[in-house]
Amino acid sequence: MTRNRRGLFGYLCHVCGKPTKSWDRWLFPVHSGGWVDLSDGRVLYAGNVPPSHKTCAERAARLCPHLSRQFAVPVRFPKDDEGRMIHRTDVPDGMEQVAAQLPPGVPGVLSCYRLHGPRFSRLVRKLRTEAGID
Repeated sequence: MTRNRRGLFGYLCHVCGKPTKSWDRWLFPVHSGGWVDLSDGRVLYAGNVPPSHKTCAERAARLCPHLSRQFAVPVRFPKDDEGRMIHRTDVPDGMEQVAAQLPPGVPGVLSCYRLHGPRFSRLVRKLRTEAGID
């Protein structure tokens, strides 16, 4: 949980853990993240996985069972739409056991994600539709 949050906030490579440069950040948005319905009616892509270096992303696409089975292709992280970080204090699916260990009445950040804007969200929607996902 802490490693993932640090990676999202610090743009640390999801594979090697080292900092990524703005020109060398790649994601797998077709196979990770999801959609957030906003109160203004917009539906935007939310990434829950830190970016990777291009070489690390290519390695992950080959060696990760989840990504290689789906023939995942990395997508360049949008330089013009870095998104904004959202903290979740509710209990997301799969975090029930962790939440149960927190002291009663003490809120904690159990998950976070990067909410991207309309342009990148449209690209992700298009790529997912082409892949037969969503």
